[in-house]
Amino acid sequence: MKRPYIHFLIQGLFFMVGIYLIQLTVFFSALKIHSLSELDFLQENLHGNVHHSAILFREVIDNNESSYLPFVNDEVPGYDHIALAINDSVYEVHPGYGRGIYLSANHRDSIRITNISGLQSQHNPATFAYNSRINSSTRVKSFNSVRIPDSLAFSMLSAMQSLSAAHYKPLDFHYQNFDRVLSPKSQKGTNSSFTCSGIIEWAAEQAGHNNGSGFVPNHLESILLPNPFNFFILSEFPTLSPQLIFMCIARK
Repeated sequence: MKRPYIHFLIQGLFFMVGIYLIQLTVFFSALKIHSLSELDFLQENLHGNVHHSAILFREVIDNNESSYLPFVNDEVPGYDHIALAINDSVYEVHPGYGRGIYLSANHRDSIRITNISGLQSQHNPATFAYNSRINSSTRVKSFNSVRIPDSLAFSMLSAMQSLSAAHYKPLDFHYQNFDRVLSPKSQKGTNSSFTCSGIIEWAAEQAGHNNGSGFVPNHLESILLPNPFNFFILSEFPTLSPQLIFMCIARK
């Protein structure tokens, strides 16, 4: 008696997920996380001008109940925002900060921020890390900064500045919209729209980093899985995110 077709689909699903996890395990086997201690954004040694080039990572407290994983109350696991820092300037794609004066953790830095959606440069590294206006408490729970070569940073910036438009791409975490909204291709400039991860990875690719593959190897940016609404087709399940970029940059 033949086994039900659905059993083969489920087995295939787990097989492909297993293969992808093996790829990640092999790729990150040399990752020395202990050698890159996470920066506490409350420390006094984070000033507005970092005097070097870096990729910044930030995670805020997420109380959103619409997570695409019902058992994880965090829409973007790990770091949920990423930006390029060159000296005292931060370059990022963001949906738009609330207007006001933003402070650093030690209140030495203060910057007036306006509401701009898309590619922008308003924060310095210290105010980006703390992400809090006057008379408000920060919702940032973790922050990290990984230095990159100045030549790479300036090439990335040049690529960003060459864009005639770089809009913010709204995130949609419903599974049926993954391949349309959050695929690597879509995150990296479809219709001149980018996610925060997409603009950084795209700029690194344009700069020729790692032979044009950017920070994240192309085969790790997504995985093909059976579509739960139509088992006869495969859908692209995106993995490109600030956390994945952090792991790739931090890998020794």
